[in-house]
Amino acid sequence: MRAILKKKRINMKLTQSQVAEQIGIKREHYTKIELGDSNPSLPVYLKLKEVLEFEDKDFENVDEDMQHAG
Repeated sequence: MRAILKKKRINMKLTQSQVAEQIGIKREHYTKIELGDSNPSLPVYLKLKEVLEFEDKDFENVDEDMQHAG
């Protein structure tokens, strides 16, 4: 998930602080989510989908990619 979040954020020319502000969390929390150190709650996840304009299908191959990377 972290690669997708970072890629979307950078493509939209947003900082971590800007994303965090738009979804209503602290930048430090967003950073942990983007780094994979924390999982977003459902409400935060839904706001992330809206702000970064992604869909659940964007994560379809994430598990497979992680298995091949490890």
